[in-house]
Amino acid sequence: MIKSFIKLILPQLFNEDRLEFLVLLQLLLKTAVENSDGKSEILQIELLATGLPRINIESLSYSTGINKKASWIESDIIWFDIISLSNLFNKDDLLYHLSESILLNDQLWKDWYFNPQLNQFPNQNDKQYSQLDKLVIIRLLRPDYLMNALQE
Repeated sequence: MIKSFIKLILPQLFNEDRLEFLVLLQLLLKTAVENSDGKSEILQIELLATGLPRINIESLSYSTGINKKASWIESDIIWFDIISLSNLFNKDDLLYHLSESILLNDQLWKDWYFNPQLNQFPNQNDKQYSQLDKLVIIRLLRPDYLMNALQE
């Protein structure tokens, strides 16, 4: 069934979108098979595929102030997406704390932003981001680098 699905969908995609589609499909299938309670992983895959939904700012509550933005992040929309992660994930997920990590480790994140490397991410309290976390962060902060990251 999956093979038929891929044969049907793949020819309809632009060449530059095929790799991203196949990687996301593989991640989704792996997550569905390995995790019975993988809500966080499925949400991460959804964010990779579609990005964050644009939602009403007044309807959300934030632990960090929306006005406390890292100076090197030029777009308010990007910062809004980053702090929105705290409303999508629970406190056990590293992505929940991404905005705090960026504010506390400003120079490390700034250095990474201007030279993104999939294997050299700033750590969160000595905890390592998973590969899926890293891809979500790249999708939010450096979408221009996402295809390179998927190929690594």
